Amino acid sequence: MNTGGSFSRVLAGFPVDLVEAARPGPRARSITRALEAAGSPASDVTLIEGILAEHAEDREQVPRFLLVRDGKLVIDEFLFGNDMHSDEAGYDRLPNLIPLIVQRQSMVPYVVLEASAGGGRIRTFLSGREHSDSDERMIGEAEHLHEAKGGGLSHRPHAHHTEEIWKRNASELAQAVNELIVRNRVHLLVVTGDPHVVDLVAAALTAPAKAILVTLGSDTLAAGASDEQLDELVSTSLARLRRTHQEDVISRAAMQEGVDNSGTDHRLQPLVHALQQATVDTLLLDLEALGTHTLLALDGPPWIAAVPSETFGTAIVESAPAAEALTRAAIATGAEVTVVEHGTLPDHAAAALIRG
Repeated sequence: MNTGGSFSRVLAGFPVDLVEAARPGPRARSITRALEAAGSPASDVTLIEGILAEHAEDREQVPRFLLVRDGKLVIDEFLFGNDMHSDEAGYDRLPNLIPLIVQRQSMVPYVVLEASAGGGRIRTFLSGREHSDSDERMIGEAEHLHEAKGGGLSHRPHAHHTEEIWKRNASELAQAVNELIVRNRVHLLVVTGDPHVVDLVAAALTAPAKAILVTLGSDTLAAGASDEQLDELVSTSLARLRRTHQEDVISRAAMQEGVDNSGTDHRLQPLVHALQQATVDTLLLDLEALGTHTLLALDGPPWIAAVPSETFGTAIVESAPAAEALTRAAIATGAEVTVVEHGTLPDHAAAALIRG
């Protein structure tokens, strides 16, 4: 984004045309025409045409974000959960990356462990995606595993041995999960199963794993078991994580003393100055509050200006929607961008956490 030049950008539901044919369908042709009309080079159009020709009749449409430059694919991501109303295609020096940013900030890596006395199932997910990234079943020791009839673990001949097997199996599950959490930088761990097994697994987890643990005392591996409770727990836990992260960043931005780093409508200039000086660590945007306000996108450093007199001699690319211009300047200067819910920035449409 900070190297200049223009990009071909497509945001469209994939697969584009559900009926396989020897020639492109109507939506694919419409996207191609829009790219050509916007000035996309032939190499970009050819590459995108090949992607549009992909067929996958076995699944529902999912928004897909494509960014191409000089015939090379820069970004290709599915935006699961994105609500789009129509296909978008264009060629621009300032491509709108906000849909991609919104998607990425909602993508939280998490692990679900469904534990039983004899082993368990470990799945890794990236929130927003329908299917797991990995799915592993672990089978532990089984000798004298089941509780004695009528007395549970109170039957002394086998009780102690059974408990030790449970502990070893739980420890193996915990070890596998501990490694996943470090390797995948997991933010949430959900453990389900018999309450006693869940307790054994929890006891064997490392401190970082315990810090992100939520549990459900229900055997979701049992035949006929419903995933409804598990799905609800995951959903509410992920929502809480996102809310906590957002509140933390907003709070830290508000606590910075002596820095006028926020604004709304015509008062965005202090925030623009911070971006020009490359001092922004995290940019917070309320898209709805920013509305139709515009800022100047520049061809190089300082990347953004509120008025022509503050471009420092850098050419103006265009007068762009404020959210897009702010986002581009943030990315170009190495800042993180967080889109917040409307109204969470009191009296402001945008704010920044300044680098220490």
